[in-house]
Amino acid sequence: MDSLKNFVSDDFGKAIFTVVGTLLVTGFGVWLGAFKEIFTDWWKRRRQARYHAMLLAVTLDQLVDDCMTAAFDDGIADQEGERVRTSANPAIVWPDALDWPLLNTEVMYRCLLLPGMIKSAIESLAFIRRTLPVRRTMRSISMSASIDLPLSVCRHFICLSGSRAITA
Repeated sequence: MDSLKNFVSDDFGKAIFTVVGTLLVTGFGVWLGAFKEIFTDWWKRRRQARYHAMLLAVTLDQLVDDCMTAAFDDGIADQEGERVRTSANPAIVWPDALDWPLLNTEVMYRCLLLPGMIKSAIESLAFIRRTLPVRRTMRSISMSASIDLPLSVCRHFICLSGSRAITA
C-alpha cells in the first residue's frame, strides 16, 4: 500500500492512476452496455418467435378446420343423383406477416411442404375419381371397404375426403 501512495504522490503517478481508473470504468460500462444489448435482442427475438409461432398455429388450425369441413361434407345431390361437395378443397394461405427465419428450421420445412402435399393429394384424388366407377345413389358419401389403398395414399387424403362416393 505504501508503494501505491508513493506512486500516486507525484503528478505522473496521479495521471497514470486516473487513466487506468477511467479505462476500467469505461471498459465496465462498455461491457455492461453490450450485455444489455445482447440480452435485449435475445428477449425481443424470443418474443417475436413466440408471436410467429402463434400466427403459424392459428393458420394451421384454420387448415385443420377446412380439412374437417371437407372430410365431413355430405354434399348435395345433383340432377344425375351424384353427390357433389358443398365445401371447397382445403387450402393454406400463409400470412404476409409470418417471418419464417424466426421459426425452427424443421417446422419451417414441414410447413412449406404443406401446399405441395395438398396439391398432390387433390390431383391424386381427382385421378382416383376418374379411374374408379362412381356409385350414383343418394346414400351418404363413404369409401367402399373393398378398395385397398396403401397407407401412404390414405394419409394424403385424410383432409380431402371424396365429393362423390367411390366404389370398386
